[in-house]
Amino acid sequence: MPKKKHVTKEEFASKSFYKDFTNRIMIKYSYFPSKKVKQYLSESGLDYKIRNGFEFKSIYYKNDDHDKIMDILNTKVKVKSIESITRPYNAKAMTETLGDKHLVIKRSLPFKKYRYKVLFNLSSNYDWMNVKPTKTPINWETLTTQAALGTVKISWHLDRAIRENRSYFWCENSAYVEDEATTSMISLVYSELIAKIYIYKTYDEMKNEQ
Repeated sequence: MPKKKHVTKEEFASKSFYKDFTNRIMIKYSYFPSKKVKQYLSESGLDYKIRNGFEFKSIYYKNDDHDKIMDILNTKVKVKSIESITRPYNAKAMTETLGDKHLVIKRSLPFKKYRYKVLFNLSSNYDWMNVKPTKTPINWETLTTQAALGTVKISWHLDRAIRENRSYFWCENSAYVEDEATTSMISLVYSELIAKIYIYKTYDEMKNEQ
């Protein structure tokens, strides 16, 4: 039976990479000739970044340089297989994600309704060994009340932190929030605990806003 031909996945970027990069190419380690790639990319004078992942090597670069990067990989390095290519959905999406590092663009909103994602940093409030709180327990009433109303969806990890009054330092403690007003209220109540707030937009919104 003939071996199935590999097809490179083409994906839309949900956000920018390392602040300034809009595109990413992922290649399996077994197909990535590091010396050649680094040599030709360095000689090109292009702005790029190479990062190691668990299974893949990733090359990050700017969208305007896409054709040049692909030419280097295909004609000079002669990479046998590219796992995936990630590019901006359109010019509007590229401009917005570069301008707002907290913007995430998806096919649809999380659970089809939540516009924001709030990340909580609980490391200063809980013992990192997860034994007991190191400070006065946090009053989560505002968040849990909004969750009961459906305007907030608390993540499994944050829900456990609330129930057990402790947090595991490697877990993402987060909550999705439906609207700006509720997000502002949560930001005010938990200002010392909030690490980041992300806002979501959809591909359709990127079309409509052009």
